[in-house]
Amino acid sequence: MRKKYKKNKENNFSFWDFFEGFFIIWDLIKGAVFIIPRMFGWAIKLLFKIFD
Repeated sequence: MRKKYKKNKENNFSFWDFFEGFFIIWDLIKGAVFIIPRMFGWAIKLLFKIFD
């Protein structure tokens, strides 16, 4: 019986995994800084238009 060499897949950490973490952090920063304040601005503007 021949045993095939199997790599331990738990310890495989590539550069792409490290790079993908920066994309996730950038999406969180972009959501907190740009998208959420703009959403509140649109909601307030809509309320002023409704009750004007």
